[in-house]
Amino acid sequence: NMDYLFEEFIGIILKKHCDEIFNNECIIHLQHGELYLLTDENNNKTFRLKPDIVVYNSNNTNKPFLIIDTKYKNLTDDKTKNYNINQSDAYQMFAYLKKYDCKTG
Repeated sequence: NMDYLFEEFIGIILKKHCDEIFNNECIIHLQHGELYLLTDENNNKTFRLKPDIVVYNSNNTNKPFLIIDTKYKNLTDDKTKNYNINQSDAYQMFAYLKKYDCKTG
């Protein structure tokens, strides 16, 4: 599965070069699945969120500074076709960023 292989590759590269890339020590979680999209008044949780990569600064592990959802696909220069980005992929990233209170994705 190329999606899984690509995700693992990106995760390994980030773990290996995190300090150089972000100029600080990082904690990187692959397949982070602690949050849910919905929680009701009885604390029943629905739609587990599972971003591929969540990056925390080692000095602040309460809030991630970067969320990555890897996709193995060919992008295009065609703005009218949203560069070959699926609308569902955009909604998925929006949900991750909102629930994790992260500004960068």
